[in-house]
Amino acid sequence: MKEQFLDKPLLPQASRGVLNVSSVKSSVIVVKIPPYEQIDDGDKVTVRFNGQEGQRDFERYSYILSGQSFPPLGLEVDIQPLSVLRNGKYVVTYQIESRAGNIARSDETGIVVSNEKSLESDVQYHQATYLGEYLSGVVDSWVVPFAYSITSESDVKSVKWPDASGQVPAKLTLYRRPSGQKQVKVGDLTYASGIWQFALSAGPVNVSAGDELSFYLSADTSLSVSVTV
Repeated sequence: MKEQFLDKPLLPQASRGVLNVSSVKSSVIVVKIPPYEQIDDGDKVTVRFNGQEGQRDFERYSYILSGQSFPPLGLEVDIQPLSVLRNGKYVVTYQIESRAGNIARSDETGIVVSNEKSLESDVQYHQATYLGEYLSGVVDSWVVPFAYSITSESDVKSVKWPDASGQVPAKLTLYRRPSGQKQVKVGDLTYASGIWQFALSAGPVNVSAGDELSFYLSADTSLSVSVTV
């Protein structure tokens, strides 16, 4: 399979190759993906930051819900939390993967990050897509690498896929299992009336490094949703 190299990503909040995170007024860093003629429904866009001076590498991704609505000036992928960006040099790239598995990668953009806010907790979100038929029970589980808090319903984000017309009412329950302890319910992600919504069970939930988080499906059903926790 022949690889196609795409135009390098753009960081509009950077100036002369320097990204001063502390001066950014919004809560996200925007990476702009230039227009891509072969974009299609369901394509996955992954943005990668590779640290060049000992910083931890990380990535964020987004799905194209409709190829026809790809912005003419480029797609914006949000990078958050800001604390994940450590001081020093990064190489930024992205790739676009079609639902058939074809991958196109970009050229590199080099930036220098200046971030006083990097002293905050180092959070790495979990992102997953559930697409297809699922049996009731645990559909996903992962170990939390860093301590953080789930403080509101908006901390668990969901995106319905464009082919979700056959999606029936469903419920995914998020559980937390501290190391060596019983699992505790965090909240429910439910689908009804064409909308996915998350509801916390009770107040903020403090998650510690080493905790296991998992999604439990209440009944056999089909799923067409991407979730960020």
